[in-house]
Amino acid sequence: MEEILRLIEKGDIPQAFKKAESYPYPENILYKAVIHFHTGNNIKAKELLKKYINLDKNNPESYYYLGSIYLEEGNPEKAVKYLKKAVEKGKKAEYFNDLGYAYFLKGDPEKAIKCYTKAIEIKPDLAVAYYNRGLAFKKMGDYDEAVKNYNRAIALNPEDPDYYYNLGIVYRIKGDLQKAVNCYKKAIEINPENENYYNNLGNVYYDMKDYKKAVECYKKAVEINPLFFLGWQNLGNTYLDMGDYEKAVKAFKKALKIDKRSAECYMDMGIALKELGRYDEALKAYEKAEQINPDLKALSLYNKACLYASKGDKEKALKLLKESFSIDPSLKDYAKTDPDLKGIV
Repeated sequence: MEEILRLIEKGDIPQAFKKAESYPYPENILYKAVIHFHTGNNIKAKELLKKYINLDKNNPESYYYLGSIYLEEGNPEKAVKYLKKAVEKGKKAEYFNDLGYAYFLKGDPEKAIKCYTKAIEIKPDLAVAYYNRGLAFKKMGDYDEAVKNYNRAIALNPEDPDYYYNLGIVYRIKGDLQKAVNCYKKAIEINPENENYYNNLGNVYYDMKDYKKAVECYKKAVEINPLFFLGWQNLGNTYLDMGDYEKAVKAFKKALKIDKRSAECYMDMGIALKELGRYDEALKAYEKAEQINPDLKALSLYNKACLYASKGDKEKALKLLKESFSIDPSLKDYAKTDPDLKGIV
């Protein structure tokens, strides 16, 4: 197997198949399946693995590779079934790591952590097991343990940008914004072509109220991927907070071309349009948001009230406010400090 894996890594696939054919039956079936797996032909790999398992039910590698295919296909239930077989028949760290990931995808982070811990006991320098355990601790809300595991993964493999990226996510949750910035910058240094890294760095700058830097990051994100919805939405929201309503509207329209069902974008675009005095367009945006997501009715009514107040129609504004308060009483407190509603509430 090791020789075949070396040939695959070198890219010498014809020689790998030739080597696989040289093994006795049924081992040659397993080795050909592994080659197909590593070259992206999961359909053929799955077919051969199932055939091999019918002939030899004791080789953990066959179960491991079949479980890995089901992981790639997004089927964690079947992945668990075969990976459990792999760890029953062989105690390799990689088997436990992938079984942990299958449990994680099934929504069971506690079982996932047990598997990752077992993988680490077998192979203490397996960086990906620490990383995956960090993801599971984050899922459980244990951010300190997540940080410890991400840092250990980075110490073992400092060239994986996702390790820094996910560490940055946890630091942001913990409120340690400068450390989050440093992590995202490191991820970008390693891979400057990932829009998510720039987007999350922009989110931290937004939290820090450094809107100029946030805009730079969001613009870079959508430059990398012009179809990146979150980048356009975040750009629109940042321009909205900066008072640059024209640019906010343009960004929201870009976002809505990508996701026409984003009620939040319509709602926020309506606010920007209202500030520009484009009242009819704003009303249409609020109504569209409410149509897409009826749960936003109270907020839609409230924003319409603000719009009519801006137009000087206090009677209409008050009527809409009362209706919004009847649906969501918490809006009353917000209205008391809203400058649009001064003299009405």
